[in-house]
Amino acid sequence: MNKDIKNLWITALRSEEYPQHSKPQMKSDKGFDALGVLCELHRKRMKKESWKPVKQAPGLFSYLGSTNCLPVNVVKWAGLRNEDAWDDNVLVNIKFRKEDTTIAFLCDEGLSFDELANIIAKKL
Repeated sequence: MNKDIKNLWITALRSEEYPQHSKPQMKSDKGFDALGVLCELHRKRMKKESWKPVKQAPGLFSYLGSTNCLPVNVVKWAGLRNEDAWDDNVLVNIKFRKEDTTIAFLCDEGLSFDELANIIAKKL
């Protein structure tokens, strides 16, 4: 992963600028998951289109057509490698407690943004 973007992501997760939600999607009307924060950083830096409401699921939003995994544009921008992804479902793979998992899964499991920032700092 690109070191500058990794540090930007970690800083954003540790800030209180992005409210964390408990949904399995990147962004809802209540906040973000960790992948959603990375997408929001991409949106702000690249001056991309804003999040779009998902008509079939009120309160949820998509970014560049994605609701729960990183869009290809974000993957390329962040410098994530193929090993960081399973197929086209880019959820950011890591080893955590000696097991293969994803940042998305750890978000869904309820880890805080601070805990996720620590994991990203050590494992990506």
